[in-house]
Amino acid sequence: MTRPTQRRLVSPDWIGVARTLLPVAALVVSACGVPTPDGLGEVLPPVDDVAIQNVYDAVNTPLSEEEQVTLMNAQDKVVEECMQQAGYQLDYPENTVDAVFADRAYMSDFESWFFADENVAEASGYGFTIETQARSGPQESRGVVVEPEISAQEEPAMLETFRGADNETITLDQLDGGTLTVAVGGCLGLGMRSLYDDVEQYLTLKDVRGYVTNELRLVVMDADEVDSPLEEWRTCMKDAGHEFNSPPAVLESLYVSEADISPADLSEREFELAMTDAHCKQLSQLHQAAASAFLGRAQDLLLIKNAELAQLAQIEIDAIAKAQSILDS
Repeated sequence: MTRPTQRRLVSPDWIGVARTLLPVAALVVSACGVPTPDGLGEVLPPVDDVAIQNVYDAVNTPLSEEEQVTLMNAQDKVVEECMQQAGYQLDYPENTVDAVFADRAYMSDFESWFFADENVAEASGYGFTIETQARSGPQESRGVVVEPEISAQEEPAMLETFRGADNETITLDQLDGGTLTVAVGGCLGLGMRSLYDDVEQYLTLKDVRGYVTNELRLVVMDADEVDSPLEEWRTCMKDAGHEFNSPPAVLESLYVSEADISPADLSEREFELAMTDAHCKQLSQLHQAAASAFLGRAQDLLLIKNAELAQLAQIEIDAIAKAQSILDS
């Protein structure tokens, strides 16, 4: 099985930023653990799926998959028409939900930390084999066609029409310490401005969302409170014949070429790993420790970045009406 594009950290549904902080805070307060009767350890509180989902919803776009595709198609239409006026026939393939979100049913590396339901593991494994069977068949080619054919001498002029001159860019100082330079001139810039009044503001807020998302991905592996349960999980997995450093590494081992393993053998391996993984999580409480670390960091991040995430969400909502008008014209 070849590895799909990394799935989004968050689901596309929107409950609202305002509804996030209270349940998150409540869980974090309770996450200190409850001593066992014999005093030899502690029983961590169960994973609060609702609180985790609320964080997902607060960080993610409020737009449905269909609405996100609408934005893409509208921007593509503006760019195509702009290029056509300049004498170029630029044909983007139409974006569809199935094509854009082809990997949405796959479990992400991040979600693997919380996978601990032994009944689900026994019935469905990680969902890979079932999903692969559902998606069997030829895949649509999604190349961009430019006509007439562009010679090497004509290419610079065509590219300037498409993305603008070299100085028509925005350079952003990203929250992770890097910089990002984005072309905002030419037809490409026109396409962005047709949906977003202030492109620089939109890109800056998108960086905030990306930063928060990445921080939440990294926090689980780096959290001190996860160290001991993770080591117990590793020992449990090793005793069962599977040596892995972390739950994401288990998923990584399933992304193999069909030339290396038959579908039947891959399915058998997937289910065996999923059941062992879930069992070892229950014994080690790794999923509970991971949830506590995740929600604690999420509370801190959302208290700081809540307003910016909400502002980005509103910009995206406002863009939908503009996109629909473009597609209807």
